[in-house]
Amino acid sequence: MKFLKVFFLTTFIAFFILTDLFISQDLPDLIPYRKGILWGYVDKQKQEVIPFQYHYVEPFQNGIARFMEMNIWGVINTEGKELTPLYDYINPFNNGIAKVQMQKKFGYIGENGVEIVPVKFDDIGHFSEGMVNVVLGDVVQEKHGVYDSNGKQIVECKYDLIYQFQDGMAVVVLNGKYGFIDKTGNEVISCQYEFADSFSDGLAPVMLRGRYGYINKKGEVVIPFNYLEARKYSEGLAPVAIESGTSAVFGYVNDKNETIIPFNYFAAFSFKNGLAEVIINEKFGCINKEGKQIVSAIYDQVFLTDEEFIEVELNGLLGLLDRNGKEIFPTEYSFIGNNSEGLIPVQKNGRIGFVNISGEKIIPFKYIDAGSFVNGLAPVQVGAKYGYIDKEGKTKIQFKYDQAWSFEGSLAKVKVGDKFGFIDIKGNEYFEE
Repeated sequence: MKFLKVFFLTTFIAFFILTDLFISQDLPDLIPYRKGILWGYVDKQKQEVIPFQYHYVEPFQNGIARFMEMNIWGVINTEGKELTPLYDYINPFNNGIAKVQMQKKFGYIGENGVEIVPVKFDDIGHFSEGMVNVVLGDVVQEKHGVYDSNGKQIVECKYDLIYQFQDGMAVVVLNGKYGFIDKTGNEVISCQYEFADSFSDGLAPVMLRGRYGYINKKGEVVIPFNYLEARKYSEGLAPVAIESGTSAVFGYVNDKNETIIPFNYFAAFSFKNGLAEVIINEKFGCINKEGKQIVSAIYDQVFLTDEEFIEVELNGLLGLLDRNGKEIFPTEYSFIGNNSEGLIPVQKNGRIGFVNISGEKIIPFKYIDAGSFVNGLAPVQVGAKYGYIDKEGKTKIQFKYDQAWSFEGSLAKVKVGDKFGFIDIKGNEYFEE
């Protein structure tokens, strides 16, 4: 018996040592740490590595981190070297680039701190297919151009409007007429149309003399200008409208202008992963590419934003269906969050709980606010305070924070009073007053 007691005690201690070791290994080498109002970085033993001299810092990603000093922002590397000049604001990095702002001018920088797009534009878009729209001038006289992700100006600021690049092309507008440019900046289809939408699957809807048709990337007419309305071509089908008495009805044609799904709908939208929203008698439903009704047209709104689920709305309340139209849970929730680690936050009667992907209620409806599960933990609010629960609803980090966010990796941001800090998955705090 004595041997068994010693064995189990040794195993018990070893388990917790290993657990702490794995958690320590999951932590980054440099952890943001706040002392009073100043921030720096510490190692896993909370020993100072980068001095406490900033007014806010963020965790390192790809060897760089944003910091704030006196309400202006910069970027440092893991050696504490500042890589950029200071900007009024630096957006989070995405795919190695970040939008920056200085004195109401905008540009982009790379992870090395070098400006990719000079900070001189009055407005700037988001990168799409390696290209970004830039704007000079005010709203009345603004002109649009394009830069690529290497910092090369592809199009000078001369157009009245430029859409984001899609399918290798971008819509441009000049003097009220629409055309298209390619990624070299060439106006490959001249500005001649009364309206145009982006290319998708090689075709774009355009309007000429009040009628819609579809063109290919050479500017050749593929689907003739026969239609009152047209939406993006997708998955081999184009949603188009024809006259029916004094109104319009929608159906779907293919790229040979053959009717594939009859003109029976008040409105019809582009296909997404084999399904499309349609409106019948002012109610939303869904059909497949054979025209079969997958979701009955009984809803006030249908959202095909998820590859796994269909969100529906009826009388101001939300429900969830699978992609075959089978009800997962009924329209009884005022909010439905994202599926995270098999659990979905939903709100009913002003309180949030969690259900699984079968619609079973797993964690009771008792929270004022809730975030997503990451590493088995989710931030939730009870009364005025936030804490963290596990996937069984058990409290793992006490309710003592004024705000809390979901974990990103092994760290989560929390707020105490008007100050921020970071915690790890064991609830260890990396801040002190």
